[in-house]
Amino acid sequence: MAEVVAQYKPQIDLIRANLGDYVQGGDLKRLHSMLVKSHEWGLPEDLGHRWTELFEAFALLDVAKIAAQEDAPMTDVAGVYYAAYDRFGVDNLLERITALPRKDRWQALARAALRDDLYSTVADMTVAVLAATDAGGAEERVLAWEALNAEKLARARSVFEEVNALGQDDMASLSVALRLLRSIVRQ
Repeated sequence: MAEVVAQYKPQIDLIRANLGDYVQGGDLKRLHSMLVKSHEWGLPEDLGHRWTELFEAFALLDVAKIAAQEDAPMTDVAGVYYAAYDRFGVDNLLERITALPRKDRWQALARAALRDDLYSTVADMTVAVLAATDAGGAEERVLAWEALNAEKLARARSVFEEVNALGQDDMASLSVALRLLRSIVRQ
């Protein structure tokens, strides 16, 4: 365990210290609003920053693993990961999964499995973007990857529109939507 921590900690600390440079959209807004809240509560600056970053930093283990696996700079991987995360509305999907019922053990396990699958899909998408595109800005690389997969992504967007049109989310609809997104990156 200590060996794994020693391998990834410096890289994760590097990105975590500048997480606001990588997260985008609603995630960045949440980061800023939580930082304001930490100031209102009178938290010490370092503790306030650490608290605001906890949720967003969860993905850094995946980012570090991808960087090591692909022998790519951690900063490039983090940029692509968070650009894809924002572009494909992962935060919205996570919130919708979290809102699913958990009346019994099986529902709770199914929700956890969906969340795990979603994080795994973003990691796979990041690897696919890195492999299919040349160096450049993270947003540019994600857009270039989208262009290469336009037909498959159009089908996925169609299914997502159907799922969004439903009055209420359920395990089945979100599972199908996530499965379709996964199929694009796991060919």
